[in-house]
Amino acid sequence: MQEIWKQIPGWEGYYSVSNLGRVKSENRIIVENTSFHKTLRIPERILKQTLNNVGQQYWRVSLSKNSKVTYKQVHQLVCSAFIGFQKKDIEVRHLNGNCRDNRLENLTYGTKTENMQDALRHGTLPIHEKRPGAKLNKQKAVEIVLSKDSIQILAKRYNVGVGCIRQVKIGETWESITKEARIVNPYKFRKAP
Repeated sequence: MQEIWKQIPGWEGYYSVSNLGRVKSENRIIVENTSFHKTLRIPERILKQTLNNVGQQYWRVSLSKNSKVTYKQVHQLVCSAFIGFQKKDIEVRHLNGNCRDNRLENLTYGTKTENMQDALRHGTLPIHEKRPGAKLNKQKAVEIVLSKDSIQILAKRYNVGVGCIRQVKIGETWESITKEARIVNPYKFRKAP
């Protein structure tokens, strides 16, 4: 595939991004506004990409203009340069489910719902104990459903809120894991006294 480069919107003359997901600095001359008026030549070069620490760890680069450094995610740069401005409430979707594949052919804009459906389809949506900060696992979810204790006691035992316990009991969460246990021990809502 031929690599095509486009200027990054808002960074014209400074940086470009390719349809293959690479980012480069543009060959340019900078005059520092000091008492010596120092002139620097910045050569064209491919930027090193690093992983951020958010969620699935997307590739990012650091861009600098007027002595200010900004970190930008590569998939967003590719889309902005090749597809256009990212509208409010719209996200970048990775069509093959690999969040590190920033080729233009793998990227498109879409809604949060479409992005979640992609993640479900690809098996990359963190669910159950794979969710960051999850306190429950499969065994605990089944124990909750089978327990005769009140939801308040279970909430304290498992260090979660009563709403979380109720969701497990009725199958709103962990449904695929607890389905059989809920048949054995169906949860009946009790009215508060």
